[in-house]
Amino acid sequence: MARHRKIPELLQRFLNEIHVFHEGFEFTDDYKSIADFLNVAFSFARENISTRVGNQGIITVDIDSPETRKAFTAWHEICHELFRRSKAEDAVSLEDDVLDCCQFANQNAVQVEEEFCNSGASVLLFPHHILRQVQIHGYGPIAAMKLLESRQGSLEAAARRIAYHHGYEAYVYLIESSGHVIDSFGVAAQYNTSKKYYTLIASLHAVCNRQREQRS
Repeated sequence: MARHRKIPELLQRFLNEIHVFHEGFEFTDDYKSIADFLNVAFSFARENISTRVGNQGIITVDIDSPETRKAFTAWHEICHELFRRSKAEDAVSLEDDVLDCCQFANQNAVQVEEEFCNSGASVLLFPHHILRQVQIHGYGPIAAMKLLESRQGSLEAAARRIAYHHGYEAYVYLIESSGHVIDSFGVAAQYNTSKKYYTLIASLHAVCNRQREQRS
């Protein structure tokens, strides 16, 4: 029987599971230790992969990518593994729930899983206690840049973390000073509140890069 749950509901369930899982490891930033716990073979190679051979999970991360990108990609690929393992209380897998929902709403399940894992990686990069430290800056570009001062990561991941945490309906754009859009995504409202639309404009991407270079 079709369940027809909404994608935002399933995403929030997944992000909550990731938070609880990560809390069990004291919010470590050591993604290799998490891969070991999940019995996933982790290595650096020339491409980003998350797959399975039999019961063995396999993750590879592009060795040539910047350190900030490696961290995000590693967490993203780990989220694919967590996505495959996630089950609801009635033992229906999250993967099946998403597929069912996508068929009902005529959406691409692969793209939805990718967005789930992008959002999950942002939760693992910037846990709740780190996010709370920047709440005084609201949900604009300053908050995203402050997150990067507290933990290594990408501006794209910081923007996702802030946008999904606030739970408003949003259209988010990250724009370089040249006008080039480096990332964009939509966030569906999670709560029964009046809709609130906002845009995260990050025209200081070069400044963020300099800040990261100074910390390295």
